[in-house]
Amino acid sequence: MKKIGTMKGIYLLPNLFTTASLFCGFLALVFSYNDQLEFAIWSILIAVVMDGLDGRIARMTGTSSSFGLNYDSLSDLVSFGVVPGFIAYKLAHGSGSRIALAACAVYVICGALRLARFNVQVHGEESQGFVGLPIPAAAGMLMSSIMVFQRYQYGFMPKWLPLLAFLLGLLMVSNIPYMSLKKAKLEKQKPFNSLVAMVLAVGLIIMASEYLEIVLFTMFACYTLLGIATGLRVPVWKLPGIGYYIPVPASVSSGKSDSPHASKQGDSK
Repeated sequence: MKKIGTMKGIYLLPNLFTTASLFCGFLALVFSYNDQLEFAIWSILIAVVMDGLDGRIARMTGTSSSFGLNYDSLSDLVSFGVVPGFIAYKLAHGSGSRIALAACAVYVICGALRLARFNVQVHGEESQGFVGLPIPAAAGMLMSSIMVFQRYQYGFMPKWLPLLAFLLGLLMVSNIPYMSLKKAKLEKQKPFNSLVAMVLAVGLIIMASEYLEIVLFTMFACYTLLGIATGLRVPVWKLPGIGYYIPVPASVSSGKSDSPHASKQGDSK
């Protein structure tokens, strides 16, 4: 009988951040069930931050692993797929429950397909960027939209949420290229203007903190629309001094990656 291999161990540091992201997703589900919408939304947004940190920490400390990749994907499916889909359905339930159910189900299923495709292509097309909208960005777009609807046009939320969830689901499984922070390499030397730009960006966010939901919505909307615009016009783009990359989809190129190596710990997939 063939002996089944056992896992020797795991890297704690990056997986603790993945666990924190998953815990925030569960908290969001509980808050949503108890009709504490604001706490639910902020839990998802905190999970987005935690998810972004686990991959970067794994790459910076050399603690990437197949376990981390798969654990991160499972965490993402819960925190950015199932829970946001449930929140959107609950809010839109009053306006045609069948339509809301179908649209939110499409969002969750497309999120799962997006993660499965990422795991398969992590050494290929997605080694330097993303093909399709990353699921944390989709969740951030959905949650920030709810925040804006809630503050300004709450009456229109049930009508538009299913459509938004449906469109975000399609973007996740599309071949549209999206930039990644994988190649930013913030630990290495950068031009002086890069620091100035980051300080100005943080300053503007603090100044606009009274309208934080507008700031978050604008950030997620710009990222979502930037991928669409870039995919239609320029397949590959690099920002000078920063190094953000947008991949070339298989439909545009031969599908070969410039780099044969990729991180095994998830970065906003």
